[in-house]
Amino acid sequence: MAFIGLALNIEVPAPLWAADVVVMPYTSRTPAVRYMSPLKRSEILAAGRPIVDADFPVMGEIVRDGEMALLVKPDSGEALREGVAAILGNAGLARKMSLTLLDQAKSYSWKARARRVLALTMGQGVGPA
Repeated sequence: MAFIGLALNIEVPAPLWAADVVVMPYTSRTPAVRYMSPLKRSEILAAGRPIVDADFPVMGEIVRDGEMALLVKPDSGEALREGVAAILGNAGLARKMSLTLLDQAKSYSWKARARRVLALTMGQGVGPA
């Protein structure tokens, strides 16, 4: 297990690609937990690494529990540990999550996001990425 700490943007991909699982330990004390969409999650999607994340409503808007991530009880170190153990102990689940994440990452690219924004501003609704 490695805790990398702060890293420059250019340094982010290598440790993500090397990870077996990525933990996003947000708590109820995280100020923006009700409305945030962390860029970190998009980077993890692009790396295709299984995620253990706190189960806040906003977190489930992008990742599907059990398919792309394990959403666990917020504010619980034990729940985080159990989530990590569940992924590390089940290679089939980890592989399924990785493949799903890589597939879903396409719809969160900057290009796909720009298309959705343009479609919304042009009154065309939101179509596929």
